[in-house]
Amino acid sequence: MQKGAIGAGRTFRILGEAMKISQGFYYILPALMLFQSCASSSAKTADRASSNQLSAYERKEMEIGRQIHAQVLSSFYLYTEPHLVEYVNRLGARMAQYAERRNLNYQFTVILDEKIFATSAPGGYVYVTTGLLDFLDNEAQLAAVLAHEIGQLQYRDPRFSNSRKAIEKLTVGGSIVGGFFGDIGMLAVLGLQAMDALTDEKSKEDRVDAADIRAVQYLAAAGYDPECWTDVLYKMVRSQKDNLVRMFDYYNARPISEKRLQKLRKDLRKMDFRGKTLETRSSEYRQETKGVRQIYAVSPVV
Repeated sequence: MQKGAIGAGRTFRILGEAMKISQGFYYILPALMLFQSCASSSAKTADRASSNQLSAYERKEMEIGRQIHAQVLSSFYLYTEPHLVEYVNRLGARMAQYAERRNLNYQFTVILDEKIFATSAPGGYVYVTTGLLDFLDNEAQLAAVLAHEIGQLQYRDPRFSNSRKAIEKLTVGGSIVGGFFGDIGMLAVLGLQAMDALTDEKSKEDRVDAADIRAVQYLAAAGYDPECWTDVLYKMVRSQKDNLVRMFDYYNARPISEKRLQKLRKDLRKMDFRGKTLETRSSEYRQETKGVRQIYAVSPVV
C-alpha cells in the first residue's frame, strides 16, 4: 500500500473583512438562487426512502436541517465555481453511499471562508470551507473529512421523536442561527447544539470517536487510503502554531486529543487491507482545487 506524499505547510493569506457576509436582505435572495443552481447538490442513493416512508423522528430531523441550511445560505458567501462544486458533491456522494442511513438526502456545500473548517447539520447537510480545501493535500484527505461528517450524522435517539423540548430549543422564534450570522465559530456551536439535541445518549467525544471509525471504514470501502484521516488530524496538530486562528473553531467542534488519535490508530491496525488498492489522488486533487488555491496563493510573510 503506497500513499501520496504529504506536502509541507505554507503561509496563507487571510481574506479579512472582504470575506465577511452582510446580514442585509439583499444578500439572502442571491444566496438562495446560488443554492438552487450549483452551490449545493444531493447525494441521492438508489434506495433512498420517499418522504412518506420516513419515521416521525426523521421528518423532524430533516425539517430542522432544512431550517439550519436556509439560515446558512443567508449568512455566508458560497463558493460557486461549478467545476469545484461538482467535484466536492461527486466525492461526497461517493462516500455517502456507504452510510448506514441511506434515507438522508445528503447535500454538500462549499462556504467561501479562509477558516479551516467542516461541519454537518441534521438531515444530511455537510459543509466545508475553501480554507479547508486549500489546507488539504489530496483527494483521500477530503474524502476523509466528508466521511467523518457523514459519520457524525449516523446517530438517532428514539427519544427525540417525543422530545418537544429539543425541537423548541432549535426552532424558537422561527430562527435557528439567530444572531450568529456570518460567524464560522457560531456555526460550529449551532451544529453541536443540534447534534446534542438529536443524540442525547451520546457525548460529543463518543460521537467523534464513532465517526472516526465510520470514516476509515467508508474510505476503505471507496478505495481510498483510510490512514489519510489520521494524516489530516496530525497535519492539523502540526500546523496548529501557524494556523491556530483558522483552526480554532474546528478544534472546538472536533477536539483532537492524544486519546482520540491512539484509539484511531488502534482501530486502523485491526483493519485488513490485503489485496486492496488504496488511492490518495494527490495530483488530481491539486488540479481540481487549483482555483481555490489561487485565492490563497501568496508569498511567505517575512
